[in-house]
Amino acid sequence: MTTTATGSSKTELHSTMAAEYERLHALHALQILDTPPEERFDRLTRIVREVFGIPIVMITLVDADRLWTKSCFGMEPCEEARSREDTFCHYAIKGEDILLVPDARLDTRFAHFKAVTGAPHVRFYAGAPLHAGATRQRVGTLCLMDCEPRTLSSRQLELLRDIADAVEQQLSMQQTVDAVRELNEQRILLYAIFESVADAIFTLDTHGLIENFNPAALRLFDYAADELAGKPVRELVPALEPHLTDGSGGALDSNLEGRRKNGVVFPLEAGISPMQMADRTMFTVVMRDISERRHMERLKNEFISTVSHELRTPLTSIRGALGLVLGKASDGLSPKAKQLLETATRNSERLTLLINDILDLEKIESGRLEFIFTALDLVAVTRQAISANESYASQHQVSLRLDGAPEQALISGDEHRLLQVFANLISNAVKYSPPGGVVTICIDRQYHYWRVSVHDNGKGIPDAFRPRIFQRFAQADASDTRDKGGTGLGLSITKAIVERHEGAVDYTSAPGDTEFFFTLPATEIGNPAGEAVEARFRLLICENNSDTALMLSELLQEEGFACDIAFSIAKVKALLMMHTYDAMLLDIAMTEGDSMTLLQDLREHPEHRKLPVIMINGHQGDPTSGPGFDVLNISDWLHKPVDPERLKQALRQVLQAGGKPRILHVEDAEDILQITQLLVEDIADYTPAASLAEARQALKNGFFDLVLLDLGLPDGNGLSLLEQIDPRSQVLVFSGKESSSAISNRVAESLTKSKTSNEELLATIRKLIHA
Repeated sequence: MTTTATGSSKTELHSTMAAEYERLHALHALQILDTPPEERFDRLTRIVREVFGIPIVMITLVDADRLWTKSCFGMEPCEEARSREDTFCHYAIKGEDILLVPDARLDTRFAHFKAVTGAPHVRFYAGAPLHAGATRQRVGTLCLMDCEPRTLSSRQLELLRDIADAVEQQLSMQQTVDAVRELNEQRILLYAIFESVADAIFTLDTHGLIENFNPAALRLFDYAADELAGKPVRELVPALEPHLTDGSGGALDSNLEGRRKNGVVFPLEAGISPMQMADRTMFTVVMRDISERRHMERLKNEFISTVSHELRTPLTSIRGALGLVLGKASDGLSPKAKQLLETATRNSERLTLLINDILDLEKIESGRLEFIFTALDLVAVTRQAISANESYASQHQVSLRLDGAPEQALISGDEHRLLQVFANLISNAVKYSPPGGVVTICIDRQYHYWRVSVHDNGKGIPDAFRPRIFQRFAQADASDTRDKGGTGLGLSITKAIVERHEGAVDYTSAPGDTEFFFTLPATEIGNPAGEAVEARFRLLICENNSDTALMLSELLQEEGFACDIAFSIAKVKALLMMHTYDAMLLDIAMTEGDSMTLLQDLREHPEHRKLPVIMINGHQGDPTSGPGFDVLNISDWLHKPVDPERLKQALRQVLQAGGKPRILHVEDAEDILQITQLLVEDIADYTPAASLAEARQALKNGFFDLVLLDLGLPDGNGLSLLEQIDPRSQVLVFSGKESSSAISNRVAESLTKSKTSNEELLATIRKLIHA
């Protein structure tokens, strides 16, 4: 019994503390404590004093450990803060009703108060609670006090409550005033930024007419302010206007040309963003002169061309000459001379690799590294890579071994670039293997991907180096560069090449056991490289664990979804720029960035604001209780290990909510097409086809939830399309001819035009698209 009572007391204490915390939060949000007297509050206390004929009137606020007076008449010094415990107001805020004390000397709660036993000898008190905040927390009182006993009538109590409500309005008005002041300060700040920013900023209407601009815009195009207002933007940037109508708002275009007032043309970069202003759409355009950047790019390209020719050519000659001397002419060389020539050969090869890596990295970053994708057998490519690197391995007394490879592993790839990946991974494994060690290469099938691993028995990679290992010029130990050679660019280039193949690269490491691996999408016989399989929905899987990502991809592709995988935040952003997705699966613990920050950024872009996102959480508990989740529009949460049926259910819900069903109407009567389109335009995307030929083309281009068929068409019977219609589609015959009872079982419903009202047709369509 004692334990239960103690537990109950603790619960009540916690509840009381929580309530007091909420009350104080509402009080402090008013930002009125310790502010000077204000006439708007003093006016109300004067009115109360005159109306009630009572000598002492106060507006008080009850803080954590004090009573603070905002307005006071009849008591001195009324501005001082007092301890809240020995005050009538402390009791008044405990309930909603007005606290009425006719004679404090006769009330055991208050008879001992200093204000009762001493000056000002309070006898009468009436206090109306004052509320604040959305939950109407009691934060203070409007109170009356007298040195003589008295009471108030019910009408006077109502009047006191009405005036207290007026005080509450003044308290809340303070927050409004503060909000307006803050808004004005933000407006001033934004205007200052608009006026001082170095980039040219324009606002345009939907017709491309300039409405507003900053001083940088005048300087960029050399116009006066009165000359630029109302001018069509096409006169400044001829190629910009199409961006306002083709849906590419938000894009950053670096291939534009601007035209100044004097006719001089210059290279320009522009970012375009739509914005909604009241009931109309406008565009914000930020422009920048990139003449200097283009000049620097030309200098860089000229330098790269010089490096490519002026360094590679003599290096090739040097390496070739050294090779000949060490080969055919080495018999008469002294051991010392031979050692010096071997040193020169190693360093010439090292310099060649450095130059090649730097040039490749520059091409990757500028998007100019060429890839030629063809159908390849990954096993054959792997054997070729092992053969090419065996000589290098022998120099380090290390052997290479292909272990557990399948007979064939079909992929779509660039053979030269993949050999470059193998060379980087194998050479790293060889360099860090002990003499007599073995580097093992394995190829395994994982769902719809091939996984290639390169395993060595070196000293391992420190955990602290993991975040930087795929960065440029990264070395786990600075001494490695001198001892082992290398540029620190190989893994960065490897990562870029593998990701261009829609794969991923990663590693595991422990002392004596290091494995680098990469994945490449598998292709099958009958599905040539580069030929996409038609799917109704396309999903983006954002998961840094390759095994989990591949499992999800396999599961969803079996359900008919097209899937892309992103193993990092950067890859997520790149794929979202390249493709349009129907939904996204996002691991809450993505590496190289914060998943919730990524999601917040997506919600700020109109094109991704409504993208359904299903979060995957590897931890127990309910993550939706954290701050900010309610504004991120998360469609659902799944916990690891992911339940396949739960995942399918979540996807069904978000995809059905995410877009309209598609209807194909095969009908040669234009009037029927127009009427049907008007009927369904609010519930479905409508595609008309006036002939069998048009219908076949439409069916070839995509999936339809419902197909309406007319039987009598200019080029044949609509039922001849049944073999081409996806089995998942519903089929409704809507024809002038009555259908026989022997119609195909592929037809869900059959309606006759002359016997079917618009309401019946729409009801049938609704039923079938939701079947």
